[in-house]
Amino acid sequence: EYANDLIAGGYEVDLIAPSTTPLNTLVPPLAGEALAQGLSAVGVRLHLSRIPLAIEAQEHSLHIKLDNGQSIEAEVIVSAIGIQADTRLAQTASLRTRTGIITNAHLQTSDPNIYAIGDCAEIEGRVRYFVLPLMASARALAQTLAGTPTAVNFGVMPVATKTPACPVIACPPEPGVEGTWQSSGQSPDLVLRYLDSKGQLRGFVLTGESIKEKQGLSKELIL
Repeated sequence: EYANDLIAGGYEVDLIAPSTTPLNTLVPPLAGEALAQGLSAVGVRLHLSRIPLAIEAQEHSLHIKLDNGQSIEAEVIVSAIGIQADTRLAQTASLRTRTGIITNAHLQTSDPNIYAIGDCAEIEGRVRYFVLPLMASARALAQTLAGTPTAVNFGVMPVATKTPACPVIACPPEPGVEGTWQSSGQSPDLVLRYLDSKGQLRGFVLTGESIKEKQGLSKELIL
């Protein structure tokens, strides 16, 4: 999103990532490749499977040294490496943690008197980093704390990336759901369906013009 916004604003942009495709933790490689092609087409220079080793400040610019020996000159460096839950306080309180603070569907931690909410909470095996899950969690927890135990129900909450070069909508399968990705369409307009052993739709990713199919697939999805 940053790269797309900056290139649209007239900047020259180099995008560096250790992954082989963009959005690798959210979408399968085929969708990531479609996004990479879209960004390249509008002028973003991609440096994938690369790690910056050092940044050197010179008189009028910054120089980024990559692990392949390449050096990139830049005026501004933006670090957008994602979110990691800070679980130190929870660990000090002897709460169970993994990627986040482990909770059940009622947002209750391993201590029944302590609840966790937001992108520090690993709710039934999954940390959810976006606004809609946070709002759903807040509504459920408010009911619980007011005396009506209420499990959070996230429903279907696709994630839309703000990348006009190649729009992406992702609704990943829940953790532990076994299945396979099946694709249709031609890049950049792809439909990727995650089907379980019974052929039921358990997740999907849409790219390019195929994002128009979001509503239909959301209705078909089984949580």
